[in-house]
Amino acid sequence: MRCIRLGKRLIALCIFLCLTLVGVVALAERKSPSQEMSLMAQIGIPLWIKEYLGASPEGRRVYRAPVDSTWFVVVDAKDKEKFDRIGKGSLVISPDGRRVAYVAEAGTKQCVVVDGKEEKQYDHIALSGLVFSADSRHVAYVAEEGGKQCVVVGGKQGKQYDHIGPGSPLFSPDSSRLAYVAQAGAKWFVVVDGREGKRYDRITGSGPVFSPDSKRLAYGAKRDGKWTVVVDGREGKRYSLIVASGPVFSPDSKRVAYVAAVNDTWHVVLDGNEVDHYDRIGVGSPVFSPDSKRIAYVIETGTKQFVVIDGEAQKKYDRIGLSGPVFSPDSKRVAYIAETGATQVVVVDGKEEKNVGIVVTSTPVFSPDSTHIAYAVAAHGKWFVVVDGKDEKYYDRIGGGSPIFSADSRSMAYIAQTGTQWSVVVDGKESKRYDGIATLEGANAVSGSFDSLYCSCIQDNGIYLVEVRTAPIVQNSPYGQLGSIEQ
Repeated sequence: MRCIRLGKRLIALCIFLCLTLVGVVALAERKSPSQEMSLMAQIGIPLWIKEYLGASPEGRRVYRAPVDSTWFVVVDAKDKEKFDRIGKGSLVISPDGRRVAYVAEAGTKQCVVVDGKEEKQYDHIALSGLVFSADSRHVAYVAEEGGKQCVVVGGKQGKQYDHIGPGSPLFSPDSSRLAYVAQAGAKWFVVVDGREGKRYDRITGSGPVFSPDSKRLAYGAKRDGKWTVVVDGREGKRYSLIVASGPVFSPDSKRVAYVAAVNDTWHVVLDGNEVDHYDRIGVGSPVFSPDSKRIAYVIETGTKQFVVIDGEAQKKYDRIGLSGPVFSPDSKRVAYIAETGATQVVVVDGKEEKNVGIVVTSTPVFSPDSTHIAYAVAAHGKWFVVVDGKDEKYYDRIGGGSPIFSADSRSMAYIAQTGTQWSVVVDGKESKRYDGIATLEGANAVSGSFDSLYCSCIQDNGIYLVEVRTAPIVQNSPYGQLGSIEQ
């Protein structure tokens, strides 16, 4: 069966639904939130839905599901297009929410469908390599034909190589440039704007990274048993090892930091200079503050871990949370999760908040004005949100992605479970309860102004589009990072 076109207005977001669907949408306003519901699809509660996409800015929906030996895609509960299979996890939405692309399988071939138009069929298409540019104008992916791989941009096939590396392709933040890792024979190199770079034995698994202003490029590379970081085409000092996450640019694009080792000694390298050396540096790259003036990272020594902020070592713990330190928007404050034994604590500005059990959120969340901090906790069989060290009401569960603050930092919201139902909690006031709520983790995933959010709910044997009207909100998730399902 050949790939069949979807309608031109195919728009969507991507998350999994199982038999019990629950999740997160958050918003903020002082009064109780109001809701308007419209039925998107009548279903026999979603035994058959395999991948569901949340609301676009225009409120449209799409999901994929198996029927007999074929799969179909549904848009707005009206259009249904069948394929032999839809690539699991391949459905992606453009940053502006107006375009969608996915990988479809027809017999032994695969093709990418963009805005309902099928592109050339290939032997294989990498599911993880399908990406939109930041301006939503371009689509790129990795395709394989005749045992060779290439990058396809805007339907145009690039040069074929033996292999295209992980983390590829990558658009620059301004969408004007494209980079990817390629292999020819035994050598690896980075291709930037169609030009092949110097050849190496290996390139770090994270691949290349553009600076925020799109003018600079950096990556880690190995040759003759030694690693180096290449910045703007120039190699730095050679090291025994470089962490797989590779280099990171500061927000102002002027500074570059990475972690490297000489034999058994690890260094934080900042702008080419080794600023510190330790037994081992914690997982992940160093973290710059939003103003680019400060830097923080995690250190391992013996059986302990600690955070270093601007060169000053903090208290040692058994473990530092994997998310590491996070700076406040004004760059003046730092928070992180620390663990001693089976108990976790959130450290804010060097001071421990009370022991809370298990911190559910991967990263504490600062309010936009940097004056408040919140996170979700599970303790004593209950879940709750902690704001500025004070516990909110206890629930059976707090949805992933919660909590979030309003743009003016005066309100906070999260999703909470009571029994088998879920509701939005805004400043302590609960909305109507639903059987399930699918997450929308991105402040831009709203309609028109930021006065409302859309969420997808399971209720009364149907999928409903729910508009929750609230004050503007802000969340620390970029649009396109589509959230999770609580179940």
